[in-house]
Amino acid sequence: MARAGSLKWQLLLTTLGVIGAGSLLIGAVLLAHARHEIDELFDAQLAQMARTLLVQGQQGGDDDADHPAPAHRHEYERKIGFALFDHDGRLLRSSSSEPAFSHLPDDCEGFHSRKLRGQRLRTFCASDGDSGHIIVAWQNHAIRNELAGKIVGTIFLPVLLGIPLLAALVWWSIGRVLQPLTGLSQQIGQRSARDLAPIDPASVPDEIEPIISKLNQLLGRIASALEQERRFTADAAHELRTPLAALQIQIEVAQGQPDPQASRITLNKALVAVRRATSLVEQLLQLARLDEVSGIALQPVALDELATALLADHADMAAHKQIELALEGSAPQPVLGQCDLLQIMLRNLLTNAIQYTPPGGQVTLQLAPGRIEVIDNGPGIDTGERQRLLQRFARGSEVSNSGHGLGLSIVTRIAELHQARFELADAPTGHGLRATVEFPHA
Repeated sequence: MARAGSLKWQLLLTTLGVIGAGSLLIGAVLLAHARHEIDELFDAQLAQMARTLLVQGQQGGDDDADHPAPAHRHEYERKIGFALFDHDGRLLRSSSSEPAFSHLPDDCEGFHSRKLRGQRLRTFCASDGDSGHIIVAWQNHAIRNELAGKIVGTIFLPVLLGIPLLAALVWWSIGRVLQPLTGLSQQIGQRSARDLAPIDPASVPDEIEPIISKLNQLLGRIASALEQERRFTADAAHELRTPLAALQIQIEVAQGQPDPQASRITLNKALVAVRRATSLVEQLLQLARLDEVSGIALQPVALDELATALLADHADMAAHKQIELALEGSAPQPVLGQCDLLQIMLRNLLTNAIQYTPPGGQVTLQLAPGRIEVIDNGPGIDTGERQRLLQRFARGSEVSNSGHGLGLSIVTRIAELHQARFELADAPTGHGLRATVEFPHA
């Protein structure tokens, strides 16, 4: 994406461009209007001159040939002239200006625009009924064009000369208008990396306030994410400290054991600590990945196939504790979701149910259209603790099993990504726990 460049320069060039275009448009309109008024005035003068000359010709004025041309003539005199003809079309008298009419033009009555010897002329013809004389007064169009140009030029010359001053004033005005943005930039630039306090929108223009509002929302989300990350890091460090410390102790004890049998027992305990640390790290990585996800691509997922595969994966774990796994109901219609995330969610629910159900118990995976439930007959969770246990690293007060307190947090996050409802309740028998995930779209 190309860089936008300086806003100040863009405003200056845009403003001058609009002023220039507007000036040209006004000039064109003014030129057309001036030309129209000039034509009206000169046509009237041309008609008046023709009638005056016609009267003089009728009175038998002196021929122009008897009067030499004046030494000092106005520049426009050479572009104005007349020609007087008798009723037979013979030239009686004409001005000394060029071009001159040597014969009577065709259609000689009233105003006409003609072309003579490469020049465009405006002519007016009038005739005298008594004497039969015909007068042709003419004027070169160049006079009118020149006069109209001078009028418009006189008006626009100060504007053209004032453009540099206008540009300087516009530049200064834009700088004054954009001063709040400069102050805002300095205010943001002076902040430290930890200062995520909202920006005060009172000192910015109304047009910038929506940007500041969105920026403040972003700063709030960043602050919340950093605080959550800080708590997550602190809790993870605390949780990892226990298995790592146990691992270190067990290894040190194994190193000091002279008896191979005792050393093997100690190393087995160290292996348990390694597995616990590995399990914790895997869940931490899952949570970290889920926190980075803001949206997922939804695809049809068959809950029947997913549940069957997960029960098969947990068969050995349940058999080790002599727990009966059962699948009830069906979900013939697929739900919209992300298959890998749904596997993680149901795996956590089944693992928790098997871990906290005493030996000889039962864990049931119950399916219904758009809904899946994991039901056990274990100790259950008190109503007052259920909401707290959805938080990270939270464990029940009466639980003696070695969990990390992350399983339900992972389930909650995946349910949020699927816009699904996750709920903990008592088992239908009144003894145990029922975890329900209900999807919004089937």
